[in-house]
Amino acid sequence: MMRIYYLFVIKKELYDIYKKKETSLYKTLYKLYTASLEEYNYAYVIFNQLCDIINTSILNTYFDEKDMKRINRVYELKEYETKEHSFIKITPTYIKIKTNKNISELFKIFFYYNQNIFVCDFNEKDYFWLRECKTIKKIVC
Repeated sequence: MMRIYYLFVIKKELYDIYKKKETSLYKTLYKLYTASLEEYNYAYVIFNQLCDIINTSILNTYFDEKDMKRINRVYELKEYETKEHSFIKITPTYIKIKTNKNISELFKIFFYYNQNIFVCDFNEKDYFWLRECKTIKKIVC
């Protein structure tokens, strides 16, 4: 089964407000994710209040230097040791990871990029702060 994670960089000043209100943040991001075209302007305003823009050039440069296979704007990771197979799409508003693992090795890269990342799997109704992920903490701390 493939999991699809969306990573959002939450504004630093809002982390303290939402760090113990993950469900509320998830519900807000889910409403933005499912917004209709008619609700686009409203969703855009709310998104800009919550999230920072992702510096795609820094992340693209990082993955390009790792010689990862790239088709259009999607990178592919095949890690034979961990048997992970993932696809990464980096946009200015979110990072999308489609992976065969519950916790992707890619999370540690994004943890170094920004520690205020909120991770959502809208299909599985799963969400967490990247900095609170115990598996990531073991790897990077």
